[in-house]
Amino acid sequence: MKKIISMLLVLAMMITVLTVGITTTTAAETATITIYGLDGTTEVKEINVGEEFTVYSTLNASASAPNGMIGSIQGTQTYTSGVLSLVDEVTGQYGEFADLVKVFPITGEATVANGAQTGKIVYNATNPSTSDAFRFDSDSSQLIVTTYKVTAAGTGEVKNALRNLAVADTDLTRIIFEGQLQEGKSIAGKATFTDPTPTIDHAEVRIHNLDGSVETQSFNIGDTFNVYTTLDASSVNDGLMSSVNGTQRYTTSVLSLADSVDADGYLTDTAKVFPVMGDSAIGTAKDSGTVKYAGSSVGGFLFNSLRSQLIVTTYRVTANGYADITNKLNVLAAADEDITRIVFNGETQAGKTYSMLGSFTTDGPIPTLPPTQPPTEPSDKLKVTIVNPDNTTVVKEFNKNDTFTVYTVLNAGTTIASVDGTQTYPTASLQLTDQVTGEYHEIVNTTAMFPILGDEAVAAVNNGAIKFNASRGAIGGGYAFNTATSQLIVTNYKVLATGEATIKTTLKTLIKDDEAATKIVYNDQTQPGQSYTISGTFTDPGAPVIPTEAPTEPPVKPTEPQPDNKATVTIIGIDGTSKVKTFNVGDEFTVYTTLNTSSAAPTGVASIDATQSFTKGILQSTDEVDDLFVVTDSEAMFPVLGAATVAKIDPELATNKFNASTPQIGKGFKFETDDSLLAVTHYKVTAAGNAEVRTALNMLAASDSSLTRIVNKGVLQPGFTLGGYSSFYEPGKPEPTEAPTEAPTEAPTTPATEPQPGQTANVTIYGVDGTSQVKTFNVGESFTVYTTLNTADATPGGVASISASQTFTKSILQSTDAVDELKVVVDTEAMFPILGNASVAKIDDGLNKFNASTPQINKGFKFDNDNALLAVTHYTVTAAGDAEVRTTLDMLASADADLTRIVDNGVVQPGFTVGGIASFTDPSEPAETYLLGDADNNGTVDTNDVVIIQRYIAKQSVPNREIVKRNGDVDRDGELVILDATNIQRKLARMSVPYPIGQYVPVQ
Repeated sequence: MKKIISMLLVLAMMITVLTVGITTTTAAETATITIYGLDGTTEVKEINVGEEFTVYSTLNASASAPNGMIGSIQGTQTYTSGVLSLVDEVTGQYGEFADLVKVFPITGEATVANGAQTGKIVYNATNPSTSDAFRFDSDSSQLIVTTYKVTAAGTGEVKNALRNLAVADTDLTRIIFEGQLQEGKSIAGKATFTDPTPTIDHAEVRIHNLDGSVETQSFNIGDTFNVYTTLDASSVNDGLMSSVNGTQRYTTSVLSLADSVDADGYLTDTAKVFPVMGDSAIGTAKDSGTVKYAGSSVGGFLFNSLRSQLIVTTYRVTANGYADITNKLNVLAAADEDITRIVFNGETQAGKTYSMLGSFTTDGPIPTLPPTQPPTEPSDKLKVTIVNPDNTTVVKEFNKNDTFTVYTVLNAGTTIASVDGTQTYPTASLQLTDQVTGEYHEIVNTTAMFPILGDEAVAAVNNGAIKFNASRGAIGGGYAFNTATSQLIVTNYKVLATGEATIKTTLKTLIKDDEAATKIVYNDQTQPGQSYTISGTFTDPGAPVIPTEAPTEPPVKPTEPQPDNKATVTIIGIDGTSKVKTFNVGDEFTVYTTLNTSSAAPTGVASIDATQSFTKGILQSTDEVDDLFVVTDSEAMFPVLGAATVAKIDPELATNKFNASTPQIGKGFKFETDDSLLAVTHYKVTAAGNAEVRTALNMLAASDSSLTRIVNKGVLQPGFTLGGYSSFYEPGKPEPTEAPTEAPTEAPTTPATEPQPGQTANVTIYGVDGTSQVKTFNVGESFTVYTTLNTADATPGGVASISASQTFTKSILQSTDAVDELKVVVDTEAMFPILGNASVAKIDDGLNKFNASTPQINKGFKFDNDNALLAVTHYTVTAAGDAEVRTTLDMLASADADLTRIVDNGVVQPGFTVGGIASFTDPSEPAETYLLGDADNNGTVDTNDVVIIQRYIAKQSVPNREIVKRNGDVDRDGELVILDATNIQRKLARMSVPYPIGQYVPVQ
């Protein structure tokens, strides 16, 4: 009985427990998640707390962009942070996504994204290419793929929005601007919890080629296959390449790389992966979905057909689905003397071609490596010959990238009513740097090119021929071509290649300004009894004659700045007016460009497209750009246009191309005064020479219902006027000048201010060798002239006696050195550091006359180096204008038994040489320098520096990246690329290079 009762009690307890369990158990906590596509459509799903899910957001832009090709995109994805947390890994304070390829399948590593903000992902991507942009061409094109975790019950949302979307065309046509879909444009885009990629029971792998072709093959999970990518660069240097840098991308959700890598993600079997480059290449697979590689060789790699294998990769199929493999070259350069660029920064260079093909199969032998013997080196100069109609010639040699001017003079002995002529040049080796516009390439600044014909000249350039003509009908009012300095045409060129080039100017028609309209030249023929002369020269025939440097010295290379060198910068505004200022190498300056459209577009500007060009090799843009050279702070650069602007600064073309538009009729961009700022740009002087910054409008439309074109194809339309100039100072707000790069030894008597128009003096100082420097000062400013003398070769025992003069323009300059009542210099030891108190000097009426002597034979005054100071003189600017300070030697005798005259009556005697310059800065002050090419900064340039640079380019860990970039950038263009490594290899192989590798150079 007790046993029965016990069993009943146990049964009762079990029932109680079961009942309690049933009454206390509730359904799992869930969240209702709604996801929104770009087109506003939604999907809803109930998800348990603690579970993860993925949102696939798509974009189809094919209705507004040809083939769905997008050049620029900016968007956001927001989520309810109280219910959801982002699972995708982000790092750093800016929330950079660890796997950009996963989150942004199409824009990939070109994406800049921030996932650190609570409840919000912001992202943007840009690709300036019109042929290899982002393709969003189907309803399964995935814009952003994000994974979330439900952290709390409730209601959660994930929303997508685009702020800007532009087509990958030349105009970056806007589809969405500031969140607004533009008129006539449409897009599609959904958000889904399931992968929109069509489901298949196998893997379909697609190899995309540069020509748009696609090779497709199907595989099963577990299969492995090879991708053979070949390169044909035979159109340049017969396919012998010195530098290659490229990328191969693949879909990680379907494929994994089967090639062996080490613990740091670097490919180990380079001989297999890079059949032609072999161990001269380095490859990394450390970034998911990407193989990056670079190779450099002095002897070169032979890629001369589509059987030349660039990269052979092996993949394993890990899942069913669609997978894409794409190849891209970032750098491709020939193994010729100039290391000719075919591809640079991912862009194929003008006039260059190559072919690249990816395939699942290969046939034919792998090409052998090129010979180890380097090719014969051609000349490293361009010999330019000006050929005149009488077959006389003028010849001068230049380095590659040098710029020069050709002055062509016409002397007809009379005034001319009509002239028609041509100047020809070879486009393969020379580039005309004078600005052109429109489809016929008309010359923009005819006043500069044709000093006498002026804006009456009609001129255009095509295929290396500048054709020009001008005429006047009234008798007695013709063009004066009647002296040996009457300039017909002044042209500016840049050297593109080495070798030889010929420039020739010919006349088709030349007619006198007389009643008979006498023909001097007609149909290319000089008429009987008539004559004229045309002569071309590399120097301005109207400029003062200055002694030239010894012809044995090579031209100064723009890429190799020398101490105390200057750059004379001309800035040209939209109205064609210009301003000039002189800077030291290393100086930085700002250009303020204005625009006034008040009369032409009273309702404002609806659309604008413009270009600011600058002289490459002398000037470097310092405005911040991203990896694709797109300006990052458009609001600072374009105060009126602001964030509506898209701008790209191309360092190779030396252009800043920008455009902006607004759809609001009657509410356009306001440029209402002469001081309305169009652009504020910043530059740094990297080399000496003459440079310019020129701004031109390509298109401008009024903000009216018709979008009236004010400027079309670079031409101001009839009936409209525009204003706009360029200045070195902010309009209406003069600012102090920046501190000089080297402080003067004597403080200015008045605070330095930015030079004002009409209140400045352009001061040219001449050394004893005839070389000169130019600098602009305000009226009231003071400056010092350091004049050196080097007589080491002429007077090994020193100088026994010297008599010299320093003249200055007394109407503009005033000497500030202390003199007594007889105008004799008081402190000769300060003025003449070497001559000291043995010298006597008198300053009067624009002349500083001085002399000194010592009786000690072979113990004369020592001027034995280029920095030996002859005189240190001080001046103040008292009036505006052009002024000069010129030092000449009247007599100089050697400290020997014969007191040998080195200079007599102002003439250097035969068999002797004397050096000496004039400078605004003390030449004895040492500049900070570094060893060019020494990437590891150990004091030696060797092959280890090449390895360090290759690792830097492959984004491998290297010590002190800033030093590596500075020291390894041997062409000093601000970018460290594989070409720099190639130049170092050439230097180590004792081949000619155009840069001072292994020498100490000043810090820029």
